[in-house]
Amino acid sequence: GGASTPQGAIAALGAGVRKNLLINPFFKVNQRGNITYTSNGYCVDNWEITYKDTGNYGVTVHDDYIMLSAGQERETRVDQFIEDADAVFGKTVTGSALLEDGTLRTGSAVFQKSSGGYTTETIYTDTTFSFLLRSAPSMNALVRLVVKEGKSVGVRAVKLEFGNTQTLAYQDDSGAWQLLEQPDPLEVLKCQRYQFTFANAMRIRASRIANSEINFFIPLPTGLRTTPTIVNAQNLQVYSPTGRAAQTGFAFSCPSGSAAFGNGVTIVATKSSHGLQDAFLYTNTPGGANLITLDANL
Repeated sequence: GGASTPQGAIAALGAGVRKNLLINPFFKVNQRGNITYTSNGYCVDNWEITYKDTGNYGVTVHDDYIMLSAGQERETRVDQFIEDADAVFGKTVTGSALLEDGTLRTGSAVFQKSSGGYTTETIYTDTTFSFLLRSAPSMNALVRLVVKEGKSVGVRAVKLEFGNTQTLAYQDDSGAWQLLEQPDPLEVLKCQRYQFTFANAMRIRASRIANSEINFFIPLPTGLRTTPTIVNAQNLQVYSPTGRAAQTGFAFSCPSGSAAFGNGVTIVATKSSHGLQDAFLYTNTPGGANLITLDANL
């Protein structure tokens, strides 16, 4: 097809590219729904701010990229944990980041397993931006994006793949970098394996009622990675279908193993001698900081 690079030829043929070992590499899935994230913790799905300066620094979500910003005193670090760490340790991998300014940052390294302390391998670094591999006994393996002090960098997409060449992007005939890999339409399901956020005003009928607890089975689009914790459980409410009134005094939890069947999860509402013969669970979550989440993140 007259392409000047192997990546361009692959793009022209519509052929596949090597598997991306990262989840949500285009930052399109943002179940929490915030535009800005300025505290340590998870932001867009599967990406976690682990270090930042005080103030309004961190991650800002745009339509086609995220902006990482750092204060004058500290860099900003955004990490993704790799669940199957043993699959990458000892292997040559290539990391790539296509930035919002149209430039590609890429490099290769052997992903080293920690032998006791922290182990860091540099994929790419300059005075503004770094792409690192990191391992430690307590956290297995992760990819880290770093923006240096006082800098801001827009990132459109990232990739970690086996081998010593990149297949994230290619240069067209004008020299501009174009994405070879495209967003996966099933990416949201991959993300929902790690967390699921409830819509507002959902009503779920009780599946089992005992003297001191009520079970609610929540169907999910995909199985959760493990038994989740409930974030903002205080915004769950138990209602009596007959009295139409919210019942107070319930505590909510997901018992160990409740996600084992893969098609949903059980939420248990506990209250001694609640007296209800029927009930439904109501999600009082208008969004933002009140968002109710089943959290099974790494």
